Amino acid sequence: MHVYIAGHSSALYGAELSMYSLAQCAKEAGYRVTASVPTTGPLVERLNQVCDETVVVATAPWMGRRHSLPVGAIRIAQATASIRSYQRLIDRVKPDAVLTNSAVIPAPAYAARRCGVPHVWYVGESFGTNPTLRSALHPRQIASRLSNLSARTIAVSRFVAAQLATAYPPISSKLSVIPPPALADRLGPLPRPTMRKPGPLRVLLAGSFSPEKGQMDAVRAVGECYARNHHVELRLVGGGHHRMTERIQSSADSLGVSHLVTIESWTNGVEALYQWADVVLMLSKNEAFGLVTVEALSYGCPVVGYDRGSTPELLSAGGGICVDPDPRALASALGQLASDPSRLEQLTDATANNEQRLAEYRRAPETILSVLRGVANA
Repeated sequence: MHVYIAGHSSALYGAELSMYSLAQCAKEAGYRVTASVPTTGPLVERLNQVCDETVVVATAPWMGRRHSLPVGAIRIAQATASIRSYQRLIDRVKPDAVLTNSAVIPAPAYAARRCGVPHVWYVGESFGTNPTLRSALHPRQIASRLSNLSARTIAVSRFVAAQLATAYPPISSKLSVIPPPALADRLGPLPRPTMRKPGPLRVLLAGSFSPEKGQMDAVRAVGECYARNHHVELRLVGGGHHRMTERIQSSADSLGVSHLVTIESWTNGVEALYQWADVVLMLSKNEAFGLVTVEALSYGCPVVGYDRGSTPELLSAGGGICVDPDPRALASALGQLASDPSRLEQLTDATANNEQRLAEYRRAPETILSVLRGVANA
């Protein structure tokens, strides 16, 4: 069987790592694998290691931070113009099935339809509520196309599936929920002590430095804890624009907690991060699927997260606390954990309740491949 996977980015964030994991799993299963990305970047090097062919096909997204009218209409026109390039690629490599790895690029799906090749859309974005995913099209129009251009549509979480079904109810008949393939390579577990390390409560927030990820709220919460004489130490790990890190540092300075806040560049040594942390934060309000949340649980590290996006879903089996999306509510939860070691021990022990779910996450690449086999053989 030959699968073609179309990606929306050549960076190395969650969706891109999932694309690589799926391609790797397909190759290990004996499939022929073709992949495409819109630009050159670090993902290309990884894909070249596992794919039979990796191609750069320029296109434009129909969703983005500045994609309201008139910019959104221009981007849709650019995406439409790229359909022919994808069509030529599909005609040349002749895959049995096409998977678009993101909802933000429409051209591969249209090209697959023109070529008569079954298409699957893997939706890893909360486009219904995420302010960074604006479009000239209404969410119903987008969801209808996600449905009508696909033999099957896969949502990364029940949270995303609910947004799709609300925007366009007919999509429910072909909609399934499968977690990100990247989890198969990122999960623990490591041995986890039940007693907290002596000293301040060690809190980790890992993610790109941006307003959506909540680093500013985390710093404000540390300030609240400091004012209440709760000992909390915050470690921020990620990548992003230098201006954002300057804002974070300035906020820590103004609150008098710069000695309690550390800002670091992202590292591949996640095991050391989770060994250090007593608690991991997930403060995005529109997280389609919190890779860091599940990763932390798999290493026996409890999570405190905002009661938004997919976070309540991912913490439903235990091992975490959901709070209102407010720094004071976050500070209250962290203060309780800092002052009550037994509560932290209970949360840490409860991470083991996710064992069955983690096994399901590890099977995600194979589950997606079974969907592709199904549509190819239909």
